Amino acid sequence: MDHRTNTRLEFKIGIEIRVGNYQTFSVETRDLSLGGLGLVSDNRLPLQTECDITLHPMSGHNTISLKAAVVRHTDEGMGLVFLHPPKETLIQLCDLFIGADRQDIIEKELRQNIMPERPKQDILMM
Repeated sequence: MDHRTNTRLEFKIGIEIRVGNYQTFSVETRDLSLGGLGLVSDNRLPLQTECDITLHPMSGHNTISLKAAVVRHTDEGMGLVFLHPPKETLIQLCDLFIGADRQDIIEKELRQNIMPERPKQDILMM
């Protein structure tokens, strides 16, 4: 069963993963969304392992640092979910998708993440 709520796009970018103060390794993403990423790696961290990741985009973009956790293992590597990314970081991630085929969908998801819709009952109470 797929529990993803964000659109994934095939997206290759170099990242550095750091676990605690001792284990650091560099890998490449397979796909990326506003909610997480898939990566290609022979290293498999245990499920639920929390880590710090740094994305190293191509020139013209600043590095992006996030907290993440391992949520799945695949034949190619692992899937990580971002843990409470700040709004500014979500905007930086969205900027990476400029010119992508499904950029409009990603921008809609960004708006929903930054300003989630309120339930009708909350609106009626205002």
